[in-house]
Amino acid sequence: MGDSQPLIYLAGAIDAVPGDEAHGWRDQAEADCLARGWATFNPARAFSIEPNEPSKEISDAIHAVNSLAICHSTAIWANLSGRSFGTPLEVESGRMLGKIVVCYGGSPASIYQHKYDGWFIEYKSALETLEVKLA
Repeated sequence: MGDSQPLIYLAGAIDAVPGDEAHGWRDQAEADCLARGWATFNPARAFSIEPNEPSKEISDAIHAVNSLAICHSTAIWANLSGRSFGTPLEVESGRMLGKIVVCYGGSPASIYQHKYDGWFIEYKSALETLEVKLA
């Protein structure tokens, strides 16, 4: 990757899962990334809004900021466990922009598995793949 610091976008369910599911894996991922000298963008903590439905203007702003972060990211690390609305869009956006896309959780038997740089059942395997891809 040269001398530039990689930026990892942490994609995964936020609103469709309990807070500990949305934040727990990201907290660990942030610590693991920082230990390797990688920066992260955590969309689950990027905004402070009421838990009810945000207005269209706020939703559009959140989508714009997240899209910009994906554009500037080196890689997308996605947790596909559980139900999610925006994660598939984030993953596909990263893939279409030529970003490194590593997923874990969900079903690795998906017909879309071949599209990504790695799709694993376990968190640790995804992290190891990111290390190799970013080396």
